[in-house]
Amino acid sequence: LLSVSVPFRYSSFSTLYAWALIGSSIFISTLVSILSLYYVYSQKIQPQRFDRQFNLIYSMFIQYL
Repeated sequence: LLSVSVPFRYSSFSTLYAWALIGSSIFISTLVSILSLYYVYSQKIQPQRFDRQFNLIYSMFIQYL
């Protein structure tokens, strides 16, 4: 509805904005996947520390309940 009311000379700007939005979303999803892969990889190297952190977080969560 907004893009219809906008004049024709702003159509290139809205297209550029849409492409920037698509590119930023792709970049954010790629960054999140890389971070999650790095997290899983680092936890495979040090699983004991992960279990200790998980038990600590879990006990805190149970205390809040």
